[in-house]
Amino acid sequence: MNKNLKKVISAAAALTLSVSSFAAFAVNFPDVESTASYAQAVQELSALDIISGYEDGTFKPEGLVTRAEITKMIVDARGEGKSAAASAGTSKFSDSVDHWAKGYIAMGVTDGFISGYDDTSFGPDDNVTYVQAQKMLVAALGYDTYAQAQPNPYPGGYKLYANSLGITDGVSANDDDQLTRAQVAQMIDNAMDTPLCV
Repeated sequence: MNKNLKKVISAAAALTLSVSSFAAFAVNFPDVESTASYAQAVQELSALDIISGYEDGTFKPEGLVTRAEITKMIVDARGEGKSAAASAGTSKFSDSVDHWAKGYIAMGVTDGFISGYDDTSFGPDDNVTYVQAQKMLVAALGYDTYAQAQPNPYPGGYKLYANSLGITDGVSANDDDQLTRAQVAQMIDNAMDTPLCV
């Protein structure tokens, strides 16, 4: 049986909730039309507490996503959010030492799906690009070795695997485009249906 992140998260959550009741915990955001291509992704991820909206109850689907925010979402999708949030460790990146996401960033580095621009700079508040998101999700699912084995590992190998694994389904962007919350939700939801490489 193929395991994917939705099965892993659902199994963990089933200890306290019936899987069929997840839909009841999804948030209905007034600015996410039910007919929007990303609506199901937003509903599923909000039910699993991987994404959330703003204090005014909106989702802001066109808002841009930072590198720290996508890192938190991926860590949460991997079921490691509580450990990362509780982490009192220090960041190896000088620009993330006092950042709200330093525990998530440290977890992402430990898990091997993110890295900084160099040894001291992560750019937590920089907007994430399409190719960066593809690399993070491919690596988070365990396909890093396969992407690295391609003739042009970054970005070519990661783009190849993101496409072949269905991570980019429903998302259209250029490599250096900054991603919206709707696009990131769709990519993470797609990734959660992808078999984990173990």
